[in-house]
Amino acid sequence: MKKIKKCKKRVIIASTALVMALVGVFSYKNIFMSKASTQQFDTNTKYTASSIEKGTILQTFCWSFKTIKDHMADIKKAGYTSIQTSPISECIKGEKNNDTSKQFYKHWYFTYQPVSYKIGNYQLGTEEEFKEMCKTAKEYGISVIVDVVPNHMTSEWDAIDPKYQRKDYYHTNAVIEDNEWGNRRSVTQKALLTLWDVNTHSREAQNNILDYLNRCIADGASGFRYDTTKHIELPNERDNEGDFGSDFWPNISNNTSTFQYGEVLQDGEKSKDSEYAKYMNITASEHGYKIRNFLNYNYIDINEMLKRHSSVNDNKLVTWVESHDNYTDDKLVSTHIPNEKIKLGWALIAARKDSTPLFFSRPTGGGGKDNDCRFPNQSLIGDEGDTFYKDKDVAAVNIFRNEMENENEYLRYGDNDRKVLLIERGKKGVVIVNMGGENYNFNAETGIANGTYIDRAHDGNNTFKVENGRISGRLPACSVVVLYNKDNPNPTSSPSVDPSISPSDTPSTQTTVYFEKPKSWSDNMHAYVYKETSSGVEKISDWPGVKMTKVTDTVYSIKMDNKYIGGKVLFTDGNNQIPASNQPGFEVKANGLYNTNGFKGNYK
Repeated sequence: MKKIKKCKKRVIIASTALVMALVGVFSYKNIFMSKASTQQFDTNTKYTASSIEKGTILQTFCWSFKTIKDHMADIKKAGYTSIQTSPISECIKGEKNNDTSKQFYKHWYFTYQPVSYKIGNYQLGTEEEFKEMCKTAKEYGISVIVDVVPNHMTSEWDAIDPKYQRKDYYHTNAVIEDNEWGNRRSVTQKALLTLWDVNTHSREAQNNILDYLNRCIADGASGFRYDTTKHIELPNERDNEGDFGSDFWPNISNNTSTFQYGEVLQDGEKSKDSEYAKYMNITASEHGYKIRNFLNYNYIDINEMLKRHSSVNDNKLVTWVESHDNYTDDKLVSTHIPNEKIKLGWALIAARKDSTPLFFSRPTGGGGKDNDCRFPNQSLIGDEGDTFYKDKDVAAVNIFRNEMENENEYLRYGDNDRKVLLIERGKKGVVIVNMGGENYNFNAETGIANGTYIDRAHDGNNTFKVENGRISGRLPACSVVVLYNKDNPNPTSSPSVDPSISPSDTPSTQTTVYFEKPKSWSDNMHAYVYKETSSGVEKISDWPGVKMTKVTDTVYSIKMDNKYIGGKVLFTDGNNQIPASNQPGFEVKANGLYNTNGFKGNYK
């Protein structure tokens, strides 16, 4: 979001559009866990999803890199698969006076006014601190999404890096007028407020931005959110004045990140949502508006819930109850909604299948009142902000989503007043959202499996029973109930044995894989082996894995149980690693020989 203090009109420009991606081998793809982190987590809990798209995103609004790093364990425990930073590029420091104070109301939007393509700024931290944060995120299996501002620079010409103080680097500084918001040429070729609008047709500008993205990835980012996406033209755009389209998005989106989404605030056909969705995921801003209406009026409409977007598939959407644009809007679009209601809205979007939900972390003490309390001076830019992002109920919904990753959904009302909604995921579990203000004995239809379920939200003391297609239990007022039972990961029964097979006929229960190390690598060879299962990830040992046995001067081996065939393996000597940290492991093949290019053949 961008707000120019010197403008007379109080105008707020929305800014959300980017996306993230798996930071290395994480979430349930490759989990590198430090000793400190593994000691804090229940190995039977699926804290992260298998990809950014399938998990939840925490928008760490104005948190510094160090703050994010210091709270990474909390973020993982709360069930988030990824975090989204504020823009990390060098930014303006104050209107011509080098003011570096970190009061929210004064300067939060300055990160959306870049002055160069350097990484690091006075609000969030240095590039080295960004790298350290990404490294820690990787250890915890958390992916990092960077908010990127490709459309414009700041409005202060003298603050822009001299390399970009050339008028040909910009479209124009003519401002979009109030009567031009329906005009695609004006929206994409003119300036938001007085921000210098980058000439996105220029190959130089495109290359500068793409180089910046690649440096972010090299530093540890997995994905991007693109701010003000719909203010950058699409290919083949034209009007009665001629062509004004460009190849900006085809070129920029062709980077090596694993997740990208754009801030495309919906405006009917004018915002061209389905066209932008060809290049990236996009925001479902209208769906957020509907969710907030449910919270404001204490009802739920299943038909509205099911229509998350009119022209873009659900798996291409990023959803939210609120974003930083809603929260900071001068009209107080979402600020008045208290946390306890935000929680209900969060359950409505995060418990469902498809789309990628984003949770906005408010400043400490912000929101929840009718007056303007967006920035109540209880925290500064760089601080953690409100701790509600790790509320037990919020975390329970996040982990429910991870556990139900491959399950279909079914939505049904739990009462006749449309105040109670059941979000069922296959037969495995259900989230019940109660908008009503009273506790009562609940009894409704359900399709989940028979059994007794403990509510994983609240204090864990409440139970529900499912029998003969009905669910019953005590439903708390204004609450989220999270119900599912995990399969026993350690069955006590012994495996059956075919008596017709003698011990001598029984195939070996182990296999061996080999690695041909480069000459430049040390002899401290380890193999990290893991395999995804229905209950999580099984691994032979924590990172860096098991020490390998030297077979020849260059070949090392590791024995493992046959169950890991089809799993993944990574090789490291402590300083070098293959596959690289942003890649999944090689597939485990029986008696396989690997080198730095992957599977070479069977070892002879």
